[in-house]
Amino acid sequence: MLDCYSNPMNSKLPIQEFIKIDTAEEADSRKQDGLAHLAMRRLFVIYNACRTLLAIVLLSLLIIADGSELISQLDRNMFIAGTTLLLLSALLLVGPLGRVVSESQTQIFGLLLFDITVIALVVGAAGGILGGLSVLYLVIVFAAAAMIRERILATVIAAIAVLAVLMDTAWMVGRSEATLNMLLAAGLLGSLLFALSLLVQVMTSRLAQAEADAVDAKAKVEALQRLNEQIIVHMETGILLADSTGTAICINDAAQTLLGLSAGERVHLLNISADLANQYQEWCEKNT
Repeated sequence: MLDCYSNPMNSKLPIQEFIKIDTAEEADSRKQDGLAHLAMRRLFVIYNACRTLLAIVLLSLLIIADGSELISQLDRNMFIAGTTLLLLSALLLVGPLGRVVSESQTQIFGLLLFDITVIALVVGAAGGILGGLSVLYLVIVFAAAAMIRERILATVIAAIAVLAVLMDTAWMVGRSEATLNMLLAAGLLGSLLFALSLLVQVMTSRLAQAEADAVDAKAKVEALQRLNEQIIVHMETGILLADSTGTAICINDAAQTLLGLSAGERVHLLNISADLANQYQEWCEKNT
């Protein structure tokens, strides 16, 4: 905010301050970028926490009796390898490395590709679509749609997840481990993945636009406020602005000259005129 006590001889004309507000716009842009980075960081932390929790839950299946019996019938080593990779990568991203990754869209895209590969190992080890773990692809697709700004890249992640589901199911059908009906189920899951991706992308885009509009509206209000303050400062008529307590918050040069005040001096109306302070107090009480 422009200091209303600045010397008019060293400042620009009001209209110049109003029209040329590049510095303020740049500040608002930096603020908006900072908020975007903060929001991205929070989303990334939440997603990585989900990855950690998911890996722990999957590994716990090897300890629980029913889960252990289920996994023992399938590829146990592949299941352990996939969940261990997921857990180790999640723990590595808890520290400063996670902050670096969250600030790069390319690295986030690479992380999501890594997660699809790991989940493909886990799902394949647990019996593919028959094991019920294929729904884990929903988490990755949701995260991609929320964290990746480019819609094309987010859609690519969804497409890769769909291909992973279809290829795994086709492979099982080819080995007679699943029936052709499972291809229909895989297709339905793929459609759900695409629908989720598009829905989250639209919601994220609208939220980002609403936030940008709010920042823009705030910038316009602040610009108008700066214009009003400049008008007050450069008016030849003495103007004094006071808050609800009667303390002067803005005094233009003409008022400073009339009242004999020094530049930048903040005074109470009582120090200027007791009658003026009383009248102002009565006016405030009447209009509140």
